[in-house]
Amino acid sequence: MSAERRGNWMQSFTGVQVWPLDPRIEDFRIEDIAHALACQNRFAGHAREPYSVGEHSVRASLAVDVSTCRTDDQRRKVRLAALMHDSPETYLVDLPRPIKRDPSMWGYRAAEERMATVIESWLRLPHGAFEWAAVKRVDAVMLVTEARDLLTIPPAPWGHGQGAKVTPLAETIVPWGWRETEARFLARFNELVAGDEARDPRGLHYHACPACYRNMPCTMACTIEADLTENGVDFGSHARCDECGEEPADVD
Repeated sequence: MSAERRGNWMQSFTGVQVWPLDPRIEDFRIEDIAHALACQNRFAGHAREPYSVGEHSVRASLAVDVSTCRTDDQRRKVRLAALMHDSPETYLVDLPRPIKRDPSMWGYRAAEERMATVIESWLRLPHGAFEWAAVKRVDAVMLVTEARDLLTIPPAPWGHGQGAKVTPLAETIVPWGWRETEARFLARFNELVAGDEARDPRGLHYHACPACYRNMPCTMACTIEADLTENGVDFGSHARCDECGEEPADVD
């Protein structure tokens, strides 16, 4: 019998039990993180159009300054930390800065720190990687860029409570949408871990439902070698999600 966990559990996208107040390495799936962050809006939904934490994260990993890094592995780790710095919000949700930094929210911040520490270990990153100076700076750069491109005219000048005074990116942000964001997040993760990250310890794999695109955990006894197509997606009937039903039979 497993040791009792602190607090109650929640169900993840892929059907995993996760205890947000007592996280463990075996709880995490990159599919859960990519999907949840792609569906979770920045600015508590107050942007002019939906813009997700997942897109913010991918863009941060592409924009982070790695000029002071001496090796390719250092550059990879900084970019990975930038991609995953908001990953605790997969389970703890994104709180606007004025709420998160209020003294009354110390319990939330403690839970976020615990979650970040365990995820850093899961990613084989040093403790505190999500707080590296380069990551914090690109987070601030993304914030002011997003505010410029996605929020309405501010009702008052921004101060430290709203965001750091840094120079925004030159490019204009045009939101991707959650499906593209999820795909880009997973692709960026795969690029940065280079096969070094252990996936689902239960040996599960995932199929994209051809009808609605949802990435569903496989519950059948298929194998990568025997039953999946060249691009890793099986479009057979069991790849479809429950809502879409079985794939219709071919008609001659």
